[in-house]
Amino acid sequence: MTIQNIKERRGNNISVNNSRTRAKKEKVQEEYTGAKRNVNKSVREDTRNYIETPATKAEEAAHQNRMKNLSTLHLQQIQRQLQANCQSSAVHH
Repeated sequence: MTIQNIKERRGNNISVNNSRTRAKKEKVQEEYTGAKRNVNKSVREDTRNYIETPATKAEEAAHQNRMKNLSTLHLQQIQRQLQANCQSSAVHH
């Protein structure tokens, strides 16, 4: 869903840049703004799901005293953080 929204926004951005009349440019700009809002909303939802799903699983494992599952989820979270740190450091260099 997010990827589709991003592609739609890019298409609208190209249309804004290629518009010749002021009226058409304003109309396409409104469409671009709506698409931009949709992209931001879907990114927030994806981020929320990415964080909440493992947290919910960890809470369930803790309540049911499944320590093996809890430690596995903890290790997965550490791996995600390490990957994110490696990617961000590669971008900055």
